Amino acid sequence: MTSYTITDDKQIDDAREIFGGLAAMNDVLEEATGTDNVAAVAPADLYAFALGHADPAASKVEAALKTSAPIRAAFHDLLSCASDFHVPRAMAAASDDIDVREGADCRISIQPSEAAPGQVYVIVELTQAGSRDPKVMHLMGAGDVYHRTELPEFYDGIAQLIVEVTSEIITLLQDPDTEVFLK
Repeated sequence: MTSYTITDDKQIDDAREIFGGLAAMNDVLEEATGTDNVAAVAPADLYAFALGHADPAASKVEAALKTSAPIRAAFHDLLSCASDFHVPRAMAAASDDIDVREGADCRISIQPSEAAPGQVYVIVELTQAGSRDPKVMHLMGAGDVYHRTELPEFYDGIAQLIVEVTSEIITLLQDPDTEVFLK
């Protein structure tokens, strides 16, 4: 049996908030399983998936995010609370593709590769010194569109991905309705 020592009222309040949130999320997930959507996804599975942990349930979670609106909504709420960085939906739709997205303490830009014409760089910059480097980028588009990608190691607050210009990542980043969460 595992035992925990709670030393002050703040820890008790924090624990109540965390477990209350998990219980509420579990209720939403159980409601989703009453439909013909993917079988139950535990809150712990969603949290591990948000953190980018390689987990046996990862494919089940990803499938649930693409097919179940209640699970996607619960995951969105989890990311909103737990993510280190958030890039909100763009304020106004532009006539051209969006090549730079900015959020609090981070910036994501798309730059063409000079070496390979069919590829582009996705550059993730952390603008707050001392921030913890995120490991995963979650892209949540309108409707049932969701994509997750692992981030490479950051150097001096910058990580670079190289992807095909036709990649789902580029399509989502250039869509003003997409929210980006870095965890």
